[in-house]
Amino acid sequence: MTRRLIALCVAMAALIATVAPASAEARSSVRPGRVLVVAVPRLEWADLGRGDSPVLDVFAGQAATALMSVRAIGPFTGSAEGYVTIGAGNRATIRSDQVAPIVPAGDGGVTASMRVARLDADRKLYDAEPGSLGSAVRDAGLTTALVDGSPDAALAIGDRAGRIDRVASSARSFPDADVTLVTIDELDRLEPSAGAAAYQRPGATSASSRRAAVAALDARFGEFLAQTDGDDLVIVVAPAAIGDRGRLTVFAARGPDVVPGAAQSATTRRAHYVTLPDVAPTVLTWLGVEVPDAMNGTPITGGHGDGASPAWLAERAERALYRDRTVGPASVVYIVAQVLTYLVVAVAIARGHRRVAGAAVGAALAILAFPTVAFLSGLVPYRRLPLPAYIAALVVVAVALAIAARRRVGPVRAAVALVALGWAVQVVDIVTGGALQIDTPFGYSPTVAGRFQGYGNLAFSLLGATALVVMTARWPGIDDRRRPNAIRGAAVIALITLIADGLPRFGADVGGVLAFLPAAAVTLLVLTGRRVSVARLALLGGAAAGLLAAFAAFDLQRPVAERTHLARFATRVLDGGAGSILRRKLAANLHILTSSVWTWLMPVALVFLVVVMTRPRGALAALQRTVPGVRAALAGSAVLASLGFAVNDSGIAIPAMMCGVILPWLVVLVAEERQP
Repeated sequence: MTRRLIALCVAMAALIATVAPASAEARSSVRPGRVLVVAVPRLEWADLGRGDSPVLDVFAGQAATALMSVRAIGPFTGSAEGYVTIGAGNRATIRSDQVAPIVPAGDGGVTASMRVARLDADRKLYDAEPGSLGSAVRDAGLTTALVDGSPDAALAIGDRAGRIDRVASSARSFPDADVTLVTIDELDRLEPSAGAAAYQRPGATSASSRRAAVAALDARFGEFLAQTDGDDLVIVVAPAAIGDRGRLTVFAARGPDVVPGAAQSATTRRAHYVTLPDVAPTVLTWLGVEVPDAMNGTPITGGHGDGASPAWLAERAERALYRDRTVGPASVVYIVAQVLTYLVVAVAIARGHRRVAGAAVGAALAILAFPTVAFLSGLVPYRRLPLPAYIAALVVVAVALAIAARRRVGPVRAAVALVALGWAVQVVDIVTGGALQIDTPFGYSPTVAGRFQGYGNLAFSLLGATALVVMTARWPGIDDRRRPNAIRGAAVIALITLIADGLPRFGADVGGVLAFLPAAAVTLLVLTGRRVSVARLALLGGAAAGLLAAFAAFDLQRPVAERTHLARFATRVLDGGAGSILRRKLAANLHILTSSVWTWLMPVALVFLVVVMTRPRGALAALQRTVPGVRAALAGSAVLASLGFAVNDSGIAIPAMMCGVILPWLVVLVAEERQP
């Protein structure tokens, strides 16, 4: 059966490579118009559409607009870090106090020092090259200019040597250059902490000061906009948020061939969202200049749906902030519930109690329901609830779902049904656009900017663990005559999971494919009574790598604007960037291991497993004799947890999140097995 699964994966990989569409030809002509990038640090959509910014409001109504994620490397993104990220077209960082003054070059240009930014980029392992935008423009024979810019802003438009062709101090002396960066810093001059307080807890004085600053910057924007014509591309971007926090800011672009409406990039693959590294590739692509390999941002395009009002975009930005506040409390509640449940059951087993408390079984069922309820909360406007009320609502709905399932079909079938529901929600959601993945507690956040589409690491953990349980849950009571059909059904579950997780248009998950295919195959090996050898594990690893390569090859053949991070990952590996990727993932894993709340769960989970395996007389061994699928699911889970930990940058969170599926299921089975 395992050979058939591998053969089917190979056939699927060949089919993917065969039907891959032809790639779009690169543009070779240089566009005659100019590019004006207007940087307005701290500007958010909540500042617009209120009557204080008539010029910007009209501009946004004619432009491709989106929420800009300014996250670069750390949770705080200052103006200097935002500008150097724009110039690199990649995640980069530098502190404002490290930026050297601009030095006149003697021919109308200036030079800004890139030394500190380059050194820092080398340490951060993103392969960023500060100054890539300016160098690409100048290498194409075009010119750059900086208007009313600070040394921070020079990092965005200077080349790798820091060279900028022309400078000016106002719209009256607007330079004739192909790419011009203008800074409007009325909001930046406000004290960041005061600006944050004014926005979050508005008072009469602070709110009026901010509105006055918005009106002033709008007037200045109108002066610069008057220097352009219909052939020019004008981009408005806010490279830093209030208080340097990971908030979502403003992006708008208007120009020839820019379709008004919702903007997105291949980085996000989600309408109304773009990232800071996408700005430089957008400029270069519009000019017809080749995007350097050091840039991992992707061009931003418009026309991905109807345009949204500033109020709607501001509401989405607030929803992202609210989601970020829910992650900690939701995770703590989820982890504490598991710790208490596993300790109660472990003590009961260790002391030889014949009966496990019914409350522990009920808690285990609620734990199985909790992540699914958290994802489904994305269907309702939950931000209207106070944070404690939202967390309480998740708990109440999960408990109610567990009670209803238990009363209807009994504990064991209820556990299987809740696991199957979690798997189905993950699969159906991702093939219909992944609306439940973004801005939900166990999904991903646009302010963090790790993902905007596909599966995040926590969602993959749930998908993989639930798939393994669903694959093996039918095994009790299956006779030899029905076993082939059951094995085929398990293989179908595995293939559906692989397609949902790995196909570029769905999950586009690099680590997920590498971890799940071997785990599913080991599960099938154990189910069919075959030995799991080192040679077979090596073969499975090769099959996973081959399937991932096929997904990446398919992705690479698509137009650049439609490619996912699978293609970008493959490109970096082919360009020799595998070493920096591995070092960065290792550093991230070590950091999470010592700082994540998910680490708290693992010692208790290990204690629970040891007790179940050893006391009394190996409860787990007895369970495996009566429920044959348990051994297969545990074997596959061990592979999935180990590989998931190794190949994903969420590290310990992968096996910890899996515990919320595998261990509650074991609690229910052990409790039923020990009934008198």
